Amino acid sequence: MSEEKEYPSVGQQAKNFTKTAFKIVSGIIEGKHPIMASEETKAKRIETCLACDWYDDVDGGKCKDCGCFLQAKYPWALASCSRGYWGADEEAFTDYFEKLDKEEKED
Repeated sequence: MSEEKEYPSVGQQAKNFTKTAFKIVSGIIEGKHPIMASEETKAKRIETCLACDWYDDVDGGKCKDCGCFLQAKYPWALASCSRGYWGADEEAFTDYFEKLDKEEKED
């Protein structure tokens, strides 16, 4: 029987959210990262989380390790799992900027 997992404190959840939000906003401002992950990456993230012992099926899915609402976290390219089970979508980064470059050349 597995040990019952508890959410981190509200303060720690706020810290985790702020850290992720800061990374996303910094990447966008610096022009280093795309805003959204690919559909394939989102699907893999969801699949990974659904199979994880830290997943809680509340409010569309919430992680008991970091306290994140996963439906809000999955789409962001720069988001990553606090337990290291999935990371940033580097492929979306490359594709995003290649698309922008191509569009600029066509104009």
